[in-house]
Amino acid sequence: MATIEELPDDFVEKTDAKSAEHPVEASTSQNESDQGEGGNTNSSLNQSMGQSFHNSEGGDSDSNAPLSSRGSTKATGKEDSMSLRSAADSDRVNGDYIEGRSYRHRMYGADEEDQRDVDGSPMMTNRFFWELFKKEWKKYYRTPSLNEKLYLHYKGFSYIRNMEQFTGLKCLYFEGNGCKSMLGLEHCIEMRSLFMQENMINKIEGLQHMTDLRQLNLSENMIQKVEGLENCVNLDTVHLKRNRLGRWEGGCIESLKGLLDCPTISCLDIQDNYLDDPAILEEILMKMPNLKVLYMMNNPCVKTIKGYRKTIITQIPTLTYLDDRPVFEDDRRRAEAWSRGGIEEERLEMKKIKQEKDDKHWANHEAFRLMVNKARDTKKNEA
Repeated sequence: MATIEELPDDFVEKTDAKSAEHPVEASTSQNESDQGEGGNTNSSLNQSMGQSFHNSEGGDSDSNAPLSSRGSTKATGKEDSMSLRSAADSDRVNGDYIEGRSYRHRMYGADEEDQRDVDGSPMMTNRFFWELFKKEWKKYYRTPSLNEKLYLHYKGFSYIRNMEQFTGLKCLYFEGNGCKSMLGLEHCIEMRSLFMQENMINKIEGLQHMTDLRQLNLSENMIQKVEGLENCVNLDTVHLKRNRLGRWEGGCIESLKGLLDCPTISCLDIQDNYLDDPAILEEILMKMPNLKVLYMMNNPCVKTIKGYRKTIITQIPTLTYLDDRPVFEDDRRRAEAWSRGGIEEERLEMKKIKQEKDDKHWANHEAFRLMVNKARDTKKNEA
């Protein structure tokens, strides 16, 4: 083994520099020179360990980084294909995000989520609709005009905004919002069911273009007068429970006169109001030709109409349901008998009804007996 004195003068400097840069390789070289030809096995092992250590500690790669981010392979020096794909995908995703974000900002506004209405309540912005469609993607189409149903109940909206894009809307659930006006639905000309109960509406308006409207629910609002229904030629059901009907300065009849502008109404709910004039039966209810279902209990006039249920049934021949139970044919016959001669006539009618039922029962019994006897005779003749 050569000594330091026998080596060239610059060997020690080169060896020190190499050791500082690659300490394991320098150690391996030293081991090789020390061991000579007899240490080939240990030298190979040390070289392998040194190469592994160099790959993990030296160079530009990061051992904790994923494979796709290491840049290149040490063996070939070529760029990692996975790294190239990752970078390309990242650029594409970032580009789509930026483009989509700019599109949303153009369409829905960058700061619309922070907007408030004139009274400080949440505003129905286009941004709100976009977020709703994104969250409830199973219920809605992203294109507003394709949606036929819209669930906007209990959102806190005081006014209806940005509904002109829902031209194909047929059913709107808007209850429990504290809404103060019905305006804003002028472009929803295909509307069939409108649920706006539990709000703060004081006037029926904005329905002039809804010619296909079938069901209107305005219960638990602040409406004093029925109006604006003249163009709803297909309206079938109207709910006005717990409003302020009867407090109109023109009186109860004037507050309900708007019902006569829509003769197609067959179901009317006006219970729990302030109607105290019994004349509404003759002036309003009896003039509704298709009225079949009526809810009118818990109004002051109910106590002032003599024989309330019998009188209503008698005066409205088309009625099939009143307040809490149906109107059967026997109920109608008893009511008509009562209107003809009072309680005595009603009792006679009740006896007549009972006798008819008994006769029908025994007639059915006799018909069954004859059928059984006929079957027995036929069987005997065949035998």
